[in-house]
Amino acid sequence: MKILIAGYYGFGNLGDELILSVLVKELKRKFPLASIIVMSQNPNETKKSHGVRAFNRWNPFSILYHLASSDLFILGGGGLFQDSTTGRSLLYYLGLIYLSSILGKRTCLLAVGIESIGSFLLRRLSRMVFSLRNVQILVRDLESKKMLEQMGVKNKPIHVTADLVFLFEAPKVSSLNTASMPRVLLIPRFPQPGEGIKIMEGLVKKVLSMGCSANFTLFQPGSEWPIAGKKGPFKEVGLNPVIREKISD
Repeated sequence: MKILIAGYYGFGNLGDELILSVLVKELKRKFPLASIIVMSQNPNETKKSHGVRAFNRWNPFSILYHLASSDLFILGGGGLFQDSTTGRSLLYYLGLIYLSSILGKRTCLLAVGIESIGSFLLRRLSRMVFSLRNVQILVRDLESKKMLEQMGVKNKPIHVTADLVFLFEAPKVSSLNTASMPRVLLIPRFPQPGEGIKIMEGLVKKVLSMGCSANFTLFQPGSEWPIAGKKGPFKEVGLNPVIREKISD
């Protein structure tokens, strides 16, 4: 059995990489003999991090070959369907679904988020693609289901599940040093809101004034670090998540 997976993978987004980690683990558990292949922005990193085969998500020949030879195409999870930033990403994913349907492949939209699609034409196109016969839809929340129903997707059941990241099993801590100062984890999301840097600086000072250790992680270091590193009181220590033990004034 060959399973092809597509999503926002290989971009260095911590949340999406956690989703892929969970998805791969569950597929290997359920289908131990299956061949799992991932479409990725960074195939080498995806192979290294998740132990699966991967190829460049922009290579049309590889996309066609692997779709044609797959038994199941999984798209998701995450908030893939929106045009608030650009419609190109939405068209990309809709194109994958449509191509999979033409090839007669079983297609599953797994724990996806359907967010705001403002363009009338893109909404019509989305309705057409989501309504294709061999496309199964599982969304991550009720709002996504309502969005699809408002688009006019009424020819099939729309199942509501949870975000795949909730299946992630955090590593167990063998021991806890209770003598050390309490730790507070901060997760900034830059560049929003616009005053985010000042808000974060205020939170850090408040945490330190309480005698706690201020730590932070970036969900998407590639795009967030240039903002946090240049404007905020942060020091780069890595890209897997970025953790800072102490933040100076």
